[in-house]
Amino acid sequence: MSIMETRTALAVKKHAGVKLRGVGITNPEDFAPHRLEWSKLNAAQRSVADISRGIIDKMDGASEDENRSLSEAHDGLMMLYDLITEEKDHRTSQGNREARETDARAGRRPILKDAICYSDGSRSYSNADGGEVQAFAIKPEERMTDWARQNGAQDSDGLTTGGLLRAMLVGSRTDAERRALSEGSNGAGGFTVPDILSASMIDRLRSQSVLTRAGARTVPLASDTNYIARVASDPTTYWRAENAEVTASDPTFDRITLAPKSLMALVKCSRELLEDSLNMEQMLPQIIASAMAQAVDLAGLFGTGADGQPTGLTGLSIGQVALNAKLSAHAGGAYGALVAARTAILTANAGEPTAILLHPREDGALVGLRDGNGMPAQAPAKIAAIPQLITTQIPINGGVGTNESSIVVGNFAHMLIGLRNSLRIEVLKERYAEFNQFGFVAHMRVDFAAEHLGAFAEITGVKPE
Repeated sequence: MSIMETRTALAVKKHAGVKLRGVGITNPEDFAPHRLEWSKLNAAQRSVADISRGIIDKMDGASEDENRSLSEAHDGLMMLYDLITEEKDHRTSQGNREARETDARAGRRPILKDAICYSDGSRSYSNADGGEVQAFAIKPEERMTDWARQNGAQDSDGLTTGGLLRAMLVGSRTDAERRALSEGSNGAGGFTVPDILSASMIDRLRSQSVLTRAGARTVPLASDTNYIARVASDPTTYWRAENAEVTASDPTFDRITLAPKSLMALVKCSRELLEDSLNMEQMLPQIIASAMAQAVDLAGLFGTGADGQPTGLTGLSIGQVALNAKLSAHAGGAYGALVAARTAILTANAGEPTAILLHPREDGALVGLRDGNGMPAQAPAKIAAIPQLITTQIPINGGVGTNESSIVVGNFAHMLIGLRNSLRIEVLKERYAEFNQFGFVAHMRVDFAAEHLGAFAEITGVKPE
């Protein structure tokens, strides 16, 4: 049974067919997500999201006919994305039900007084008293909307973020939009986006953030200042002889502070475009989320802690590999600096790096490397196994010559992105009135922290080849 019209399906095949086949979607009309394993389902969802972003980028400057075809392809991809989301929600719900049944059976068994019984290894665990404790952080493959529902957020009842943005200016069309406007408005022209839609926008942001793709976890924050305990140093162990005194060795604890800072994005659009465009409701949230995702990536890596910014990874006491030269000038070869960074992370007992973050310039330099026979130079196997993620949010104008860049290597499972699950939208009606335009100012609050500083290393002073 077809899930989309033939014309839409043809547009999807034209613009995304090859990439979709790479993740197991060979026939978009009859896509059956229930046939995919969980890992392949997540891969398909990420791929669909990436392809849809690429299609949106292609719309800029395209002809009218091509734009129409791209728009149809984007709509079809959103159908596939929704199908995957529904299947994941179904499996999650089924898994939670099975977990509750398992917990009920476990509750009839004796549990040692000080035991901690993990229910699923990630989302929550049962403590010694049988109470459930929710995990404080959300993994990259998990969704903020699921967390919001677990914490009492009501479903949107058909309300979408794009529909709410449109309704703020041209009026509501549904009861859900009317309720959202009346419940979330204030006298200053601002609107508090309902929790479930805020979570949905945060999921959009997370899907486009290179830090999340690298493995960083998201911490939903409930107050202005939040503390998370961490072990600053491991206890020392000793061998002892019989009857000898036990040497005291206590682990040193400290705390991570997450104090979210304000992040704002301004988007302008004309009244005519907002009223007449077929896909503006889909594109507005996407544009806002994309702008905020880039700001989060930049601050998460290079935030200074001054002028209202949070402090990013490179502002913390993470490891450093000072290159101050071209990658190919390293004594260990072009990949020598990456090997040194990986070694530093492993030496700190922080586990294998989950990602290498670098600017397209440095990616191009590594891709363009040639060996003595003129063939592409191969990276060492253990470096090649680490995902290399490209981001333009890494500056390339640093150093004395204003041409130096950085490469950040890390086990990003140790990075925390603290987010307040509340999104504010301010509507600017008068500021651009002479152009018959409106402005949307989106506001949220973010901070960053590292559970283990040794899990990261910055290669500094990377000069162009």
